[in-house]
Amino acid sequence: MNWYVARIVFKIVTSKTAELEQYDETLRIIMASSLEEAILKARTIGIQEEDQHEVKNNKNVKWEFVNVADICCIQSLQDGVEIYSSVSEHKQDEHYESIIHAKAESLHYLAAAQ
Repeated sequence: MNWYVARIVFKIVTSKTAELEQYDETLRIIMASSLEEAILKARTIGIQEEDQHEVKNNKNVKWEFVNVADICCIQSLQDGVEIYSSVSEHKQDEHYESIIHAKAESLHYLAAAQ
């Protein structure tokens, strides 16, 4: 058996019309005997976790499974081992970097609160 990391993508659909569409990407660890089995398990998780909620003002929010966007085998489970990597391009890299720094700072606040 091998360990895999799967990136599962959901589209967030609301009853409100928005200029931009929202997507939720989640990383999941999956144990499987082959890549094919890992992909099947990841798709099954995506389908099973499609969900709809009613929120304030009777507006519905639904997570629609899009697909498994990526999957990779974890060679070994050790402290510090890379389990996922992604390269992205951004037009406004200063803006992107400021978002990353803000997220990192919020992690420190979260850790301090625990």
